[in-house]
Amino acid sequence: TGFCRKEYWRGLGMFGTVGYGGMNKPVIFTVLHGLSSSAAFLILLTGDYPVALAASVALLLAVPTLAVSYRVIQQRRIVAFPLAVLLYFLYFSSRFVAMVRISLSSAWRKKRPTRD
Repeated sequence: TGFCRKEYWRGLGMFGTVGYGGMNKPVIFTVLHGLSSSAAFLILLTGDYPVALAASVALLLAVPTLAVSYRVIQQRRIVAFPLAVLLYFLYFSSRFVAMVRISLSSAWRKKRPTRD
């Protein structure tokens, strides 16, 4: 979707300069979402299907739910909670893909032989 492409592009910029500004909440939440999504994938592959599916869904939605809850408490207003969780899921997922791309491309650059 257009939203995911835009957040991916913004994520490339955000993670490209993360060393300069330190870790802020969006970066921390994106890293946590990536870790919980990876754990969800592993649990789904290795676990008992009904239990693993439930645990995976819970892990996939944990960080987006936490982020929406934080925003609701911070702004003191009611939102369409399921829709907001979906939006944050897409946001964090797009940013995580950008983070992985930057990590892989910088690792590749370090291993590439130089032309001397």
